[in-house]
Amino acid sequence: MDSPLTQAGIQQIESLAEQLVNHSRNNPIDYIVTSPLSRATHSAKILQNRIVKPLTTFDSLKERSFGIWQGNLFDEIKDDPNFSDVFFQVNDTPIQQGESAIEARKRMALGLRQLNRKFPNRKLLVVTHGELLRCFLSGLENGIDGSAYQLFKNGSVFEVWYSSEKDQFKYAIF
Repeated sequence: MDSPLTQAGIQQIESLAEQLVNHSRNNPIDYIVTSPLSRATHSAKILQNRIVKPLTTFDSLKERSFGIWQGNLFDEIKDDPNFSDVFFQVNDTPIQQGESAIEARKRMALGLRQLNRKFPNRKLLVVTHGELLRCFLSGLENGIDGSAYQLFKNGSVFEVWYSSEKDQFKYAIF
């Protein structure tokens, strides 16, 4: 959902901005690219205040759509037979009016490839969402498995490299 950044989220991003400023002294960031959802754009603007680089939004970085489940608490949907498949696996299990984890993964990978073409040989700071990131990272060679809530906290940073020659992504935890 397009929810606002909470006060705790603002504090997390301000702390992260300090880490990124220190990191980017030796490894400069060229552009900031963010999901258009408000909590991501707010986060990106906080980061931009410290990193002072151009900022743009990119639709492919939106959070995964949970369709008819959107806005429900886990307790309200946990008895659905597809609950575990949707939240703890990365597969083609559909959500009515939403997108499967595989669809979300493909959307993010396509978006990152487009960003690579738009900003060749540039280092991008990409601001996106936990579930979309989980879907994407699970498909990589050193992929992850589990729930986004279990895998990483808000304000986590990953370095992702893309080789256009091999059409291959790799990542490491920052």
